[in-house]
Amino acid sequence: MNTVYQSFVNSLQLCIQSTISDLKNEGSQIQIYFSRFSNDDNGLRLFEKLQLGSWDKSHAFYSINIESREDVFYLSDLTYFFLLTRLKEKSILQLAKKSERARKIAEQLNLLKSAENSIEPSSVSQAVSALFSILKEKNMTFRELSEKTGLSQMTLHKAKAGGDLRLSNFLKIAEALGFRVKLEQS
Repeated sequence: MNTVYQSFVNSLQLCIQSTISDLKNEGSQIQIYFSRFSNDDNGLRLFEKLQLGSWDKSHAFYSINIESREDVFYLSDLTYFFLLTRLKEKSILQLAKKSERARKIAEQLNLLKSAENSIEPSSVSQAVSALFSILKEKNMTFRELSEKTGLSQMTLHKAKAGGDLRLSNFLKIAEALGFRVKLEQS
C-alpha cells in the first residue's frame, strides 16, 4: 500500500468521528471503507466538501481517483492540512492566513467566505448597530423586517435608537437578515 495513501487516511481519521475500517488500492483508485458513521460528524462533512471522489451506492466506502502525480501531491498537502487543523474551522482560518495552499483548501471548504461575512462586536450596542447596518445594506425596510421577525416596527425602531433589545429578538433579527449567532470560546 502506498504510504502517501495510508498517511492521508490516518490523518483523515484524526479529523472525523466516523470510523475508517479499511483502505484498498484498486489501480488508480483508493477506496476508504467505514465501519461506523456518526450523523453529526462535522469533520466528515467538511471532507466531503473537498469533492475528492464519491460514495458508492451503499455508502460503505468513499472512492478517490488518483490519475496523476499532481493528485498524489494534493493528497500529501491535504494530509498536512488535516494534521495541522484537525478540520476545525478556527484552526483552518488561522492556517489560511499563513499559507497560500491552506487558503486554497479553505476556499474549497467555503470557510473564507463565511469568515469575511462574520461580525465580531465587542459590545451589545455594536452588535445591534451591525444588524441595522446589514438591514440598510440589504435595502430592507423596517416593515419587511417586522413581517419576517414578528416584531413590531416600534420595537425595531427603539432597538436601533439604542433601546433595550431582548436576546430572543436579537436572534430573530439576525436570522431574518441571514445571519446566525455563534458563541465561541476565546
